[in-house]
This record gives sequence, C-alpha cells and structure tokens, in this order.
Amino acid sequence: MGWAIFFFVYLVISIAMAKRYYLRRHGVPGSTGGPGTGTAGYIGLAWPITIFLARVRNPSPCYHMVHIAARNRAREILAMRRQEG
Repeated sequence: MGWAIFFFVYLVISIAMAKRYYLRRHGVPGSTGGPGTGTAGYIGLAWPITIFLARVRNPSPCYHMVHIAARNRAREILAMRRQEG
C-alpha cells in the first residue's frame, strides 16, 4: 500500500513538473502531441534530479514557429489590455 501511494505522488509531481517546464520553455500551455511535449515529459519523470539543474529551472525560450506566434499574440493582447486601462 505504501508503494502505491509513493508511486501516485511521484506521478502527480512528475506531471506538474512537466507542465511547469513546458510552460516556461515554450511560453504556451501544453498540447497533446505538440512540439516539445516528449522532452517535457522526460524532464518531469526525472524531477528528483532535474529540479537542481539551472537549465530546467530557467530554460531559454524555444524557436518553434507556432510557439513564437503564440507568444507574440499574447504580448499584443497584454499591450492592448494595458492601453485600455
């Protein structure tokens, strides 16, 4: 029973770490099968080690065309909201 609880907690933390890394790296919420989801999943599974790596805590932004366009769109929306007050 103790192993089941440990495994469940490990998986929950793995999913949270993968989502957090994907959002920081790509700047957009994750999508199933999207670019970079596999890498984020592997980083999430190795979270006991990767939480100490600076490249995982503060990753550089990706250069995938879809993600660049989405980040630019989000910046434009924020700028419009600031102008409106």
